[in-house]
Amino acid sequence: MEVKKCERGEEEILGMLAASITPRGEVEEMLIAISPRKDCRLKISMPPPTVETDEELLVASFDGSARIKKKGGSFSAVIWKLPEWTIVAAESRYVHDLTVNEAEYNGLLLCFELLADLDRGRVILCGDSSLVIRQMRGEIDCKAPGLQLLRHKTLEKLRSWPSHEFLHMKREWNQSADRLASTALQSEKGRTVVAEEDRQDLMTLNRLDELLKPKQDGQLARVTAITRSARRIRHEPEVIQEEIVQRIRIQRIVQAQDEERWIVNLKKYLRGDVSNLDAVEVKMCAKLAPEYEIDENNLLFVCPMAKRESEDRDGLMRLVIPETLQQEFLHHYHKSLEGGHQGIGRTYQRIRSRFHWRGLYRSVQRYVGECTDCETGKGNPMIHGKSPGNLHATYTFQIIAMDHIPSLPKSIKGNTELLIWVDLFSGYVIAKASSSRTAQTIAENYEECVFRRFGASEAIRHDR
Repeated sequence: MEVKKCERGEEEILGMLAASITPRGEVEEMLIAISPRKDCRLKISMPPPTVETDEELLVASFDGSARIKKKGGSFSAVIWKLPEWTIVAAESRYVHDLTVNEAEYNGLLLCFELLADLDRGRVILCGDSSLVIRQMRGEIDCKAPGLQLLRHKTLEKLRSWPSHEFLHMKREWNQSADRLASTALQSEKGRTVVAEEDRQDLMTLNRLDELLKPKQDGQLARVTAITRSARRIRHEPEVIQEEIVQRIRIQRIVQAQDEERWIVNLKKYLRGDVSNLDAVEVKMCAKLAPEYEIDENNLLFVCPMAKRESEDRDGLMRLVIPETLQQEFLHHYHKSLEGGHQGIGRTYQRIRSRFHWRGLYRSVQRYVGECTDCETGKGNPMIHGKSPGNLHATYTFQIIAMDHIPSLPKSIKGNTELLIWVDLFSGYVIAKASSSRTAQTIAENYEECVFRRFGASEAIRHDR
């Protein structure tokens, strides 16, 4: 640091400051010289697994889910055999006091239990948990004590499968294992899928065959000349069995509705079966019954009485969502790709247009308020400098304060607003009645009452 004494006034000071400023073209070089050195983060790029056309191998998909309120978790595993894509084994379990990541690791361990009696060939392990897959690959460290033990157990199991690969995928591609885990979480008990009908439903939901496609190397491209007179042949794409998927969704919602007591009692009341209901339950159901209906699939819908006559009845019916499924709907309409973190108001309106449950707005408000992406995704606050302090006017109408009084009784001329201007130098007050408080109206009133009489002000203080 060099200290110099200036004798020629401010010009000498400004010259020294200008000479000490680094030129713009040399800023990056100066920053590189003084910037601290950091180790590069470990980043492993692994291509997705590929399979041969007639290769025989095993694919294991796993999933885990947990419920914070009841402190329980479930996990599932499905073993597929290629190239037929048939289910070898499928099982789900429920355990108390599990977190989501612990449930995912337990699902991976369940895969090795189901693979224990099979031949030690090639196996591909698929899951939608980025943390578990990356920790097993060694891309990130496992620091949680509970997960370290589970990871050590998983590595011990992997030693018996020398030819193994990991594949991370989105939740939409893991519907088979996700359905088993969600069902076990709702019923709080696991099960082993043995029935052929249940296995067929899981095969219908399977989309792993779209990710693990056989190689196309070595095939010759056939080119055929087609004249304009030739008939165009259209190949219709394979359509997924939407009826089966729709039936699975309906069964899941019906099962979840039948787990809540007030919904079960209301369904019995609407069907006329009140023999098992006491007087208090019948009285409560009688108050709710006019706004609820049951369809042919035993699903409970709500339809407000006040709007049935003026609007379309079918457009107003909203599905009643039980408590066990509310978190999934909130995730879909807020955190998923379709949700897009739209905030409390838009998320509430999107859910409210199709679904209903008690305390819907409060649930949306709590869920969005606890969203980590929404809280950390905002930019840093714009700080334009320190507060200038109190403003002191030196002449009339140099600085004025402005405010309005809304929602007044309507006058003969139709005015319901009152605009107020106060001169901070003299305390002079100007009031102007208005019918609205739009920006255009306020600007016109300011021009009429202040600008034409006293000229433009240097500053206008207001709380907007």
